[in-house]
Amino acid sequence: MVTKVGLRLHFRLYRRAVSRGLFPQDARVQSIAGPRPERVLFVGDVAVAGYGVLRHGMSAAPQTAARIAARTGRGVSWSAMTAFDLTARKVATLPCEGTYDIDRVFFMLGVPDVLLGTTSEDWSASIRTVLNRARSAFSDDVQVVFAAIPPMENFRPMPPVARIILRRQVRRLNAAAAVVLDYDNPSGTNVFVPAPHWGTKDGPIESQFSWRDLHQQWAQGLADAATATTPRNDPRHMVIV
Repeated sequence: MVTKVGLRLHFRLYRRAVSRGLFPQDARVQSIAGPRPERVLFVGDVAVAGYGVLRHGMSAAPQTAARIAARTGRGVSWSAMTAFDLTARKVATLPCEGTYDIDRVFFMLGVPDVLLGTTSEDWSASIRTVLNRARSAFSDDVQVVFAAIPPMENFRPMPPVARIILRRQVRRLNAAAAVVLDYDNPSGTNVFVPAPHWGTKDGPIESQFSWRDLHQQWAQGLADAATATTPRNDPRHMVIV
């Protein structure tokens, strides 16, 4: 109970920070010209929304799309579903009727779930539902790329106890997500992507923290995993760590 109360306190601080934070203000560009364009969907919280950067092109989703286009030689068009408080449970319960022509879907979830104290069991159940709904709405072999939750304890100064609580919750949910992505993977197209490292062995480096750099590292890892050379119908395509 004490742990959950402490996490919810950080969620209130998170909501305050996001409400006052920096988001892109320029016009969105959601396509890159090229032959046989791929259709990509990004679903997530602050990472997809572009929190902390001045322009949309600096955020994780457009940078990921640009890297995919460069590596495949194809065009890319993308759309985004985002909210700062978007939890896995909310995604699992969003209305979704009909089928959609999507080649890849990227999920960048977890920050609100960490701060709300979501249990591993609830998190895993929601992810299973999300995966099943993605296959139903898109296709059985849609590539699902699931980004691990970043090391949130390194983003801002906090008491040592709070840092330990956050670290444990992040690791717990990441481990659960990796298991679900591994086993709920009938067509071998699920990819679990480790979070970018941010910090040192001695603790956080808040004075050097940059959302711009973090978005860039997210995009690098997502694009690398999505465009791995292993054939998509080969189970070795999964990246599980």
